[in-house]
Amino acid sequence: MKYYLAHSLAWRKMVRKIEHILERMYDIELVNPFYDVERDEIQTIDEGLITPYDSGLDYFQIVKKDLDLLHSCDGILAFVTEESGGTWCEIWEGYKEKKPVFVIARGILKNHVWIKYIVANTHGRIFEDFLDLMNYLDKHGKLKPFII
Repeated sequence: MKYYLAHSLAWRKMVRKIEHILERMYDIELVNPFYDVERDEIQTIDEGLITPYDSGLDYFQIVKKDLDLLHSCDGILAFVTEESGGTWCEIWEGYKEKKPVFVIARGILKNHVWIKYIVANTHGRIFEDFLDLMNYLDKHGKLKPFII
């Protein structure tokens, strides 16, 4: 199965490293919206020429690329932090598309009512951190929707 890897721009480099580890260790395909499609604005942001919230960003194209990529996947694996505005929207889109949503939520975010609602209604799971996810994958071999 192929999973859309939802996460914030601020965490993308760390998440990318973990993505490579997960793909090497487990039979999982992760699609990263910051690296697996052409994103010219990322280099411009990294060079400090614009900010992630620059009014000149082509928001329509950015979101359309993300949605097209998300729709091509079988499920969502989301790393949620407080500054994950886009990630929350991607989680909601996964819910609307009836895709299983798996969430890595740190601290009190794992108990957020919206996360719990979406995960429960998409047969996903909530993980405390990437180590918790890896322990699950060690035991089950893959991300499996939780169906009662």
